[in-house]
Amino acid sequence: MFVTRARLSTGDHEAANLPLIQFPPSLLDDRFHSVSVDHSEIDGLGGEIETLKPRLSDKLVCLDTKNMILLINTLVNLGLAYHFEKKIEKFMKDALEKVEDIIGGEGDMYTISIIFRVFRRYGHIVSSGEDFS
Repeated sequence: MFVTRARLSTGDHEAANLPLIQFPPSLLDDRFHSVSVDHSEIDGLGGEIETLKPRLSDKLVCLDTKNMILLINTLVNLGLAYHFEKKIEKFMKDALEKVEDIIGGEGDMYTISIIFRVFRRYGHIVSSGEDFS
């Protein structure tokens, strides 16, 4: 690798001396590949999502509070929570009243951390209180 100086003319202004650095060729390939998209396959997947939505929506109603929060965490991690945003937000408002009961009976720190994370994600700041001091 070596460094050279380039002289640029700036019109009415004085010429500026700027360092010009030449880098070695990249080890990575800089070609862009095109990918053909099969729209019928994407439409088919969209149809599958629409058929599975009611089944998952039924599960959102049937689960107990702790398992519901764990399911919400899974939906968020998979990027699917936006399909059920209204139901999730309503559930989180209702579950906020029972958060002490949910956390109080739980001994698994991983589950407790997920509960805190899900509540915070939906704008509910839950204090750990004296239990974790």
